[in-house]
Amino acid sequence: MVRAVSADSGAGPSFDARDYPGLRRALSRAVRRACPSWMSESAEDIVQIAMTKVVAAMEAGKSAEEIGLAYVARVAYHAVVDEMRRQRRRRTLTTVDVDEVHGTVAEPRPDPEVATAGARLGTEIRDCLTQMARSRRLAVVLYLEGRGATEIANMFDWKRKQADNLVYRGIGDLRRCLADKGLEP
Repeated sequence: MVRAVSADSGAGPSFDARDYPGLRRALSRAVRRACPSWMSESAEDIVQIAMTKVVAAMEAGKSAEEIGLAYVARVAYHAVVDEMRRQRRRRTLTTVDVDEVHGTVAEPRPDPEVATAGARLGTEIRDCLTQMARSRRLAVVLYLEGRGATEIANMFDWKRKQADNLVYRGIGDLRRCLADKGLEP
């Protein structure tokens, strides 16, 4: 029988590990914290995978004291990392399979004109970013890397609304700067 984890056991707030809806909510929160924004569509699948792992651990005899919020957070984190690896592997295999089926070989180098235009745009973007206030620059760079406002806020201990505003205004500044340089973003 699995008992409720007590609040004084050092595992955080108490919850009953056999309370599956409560366990699912705890896993869902942990997955949302660990999951990058570009994987948000897979979050529910990751929660299901993590839930399966926790239930399997309970059935294998893991005690209630061992299945606390810290354990749940660890399982959620590892489930997110595993899914990131799976998606990266799937993308790589899909690209290779498509090339093999069609008998094509990917070009080793991009078209020189495209490469030059891309290099110029990259230089101009970096120049525009250096002109921004530090907080806006950090928010925009992380946003362009694919991170969401919640994740950015958590990284710098900002409020979500503050991160939203910094990203919104920073992207606006970047667009105006690129337009002033004659580049359409």
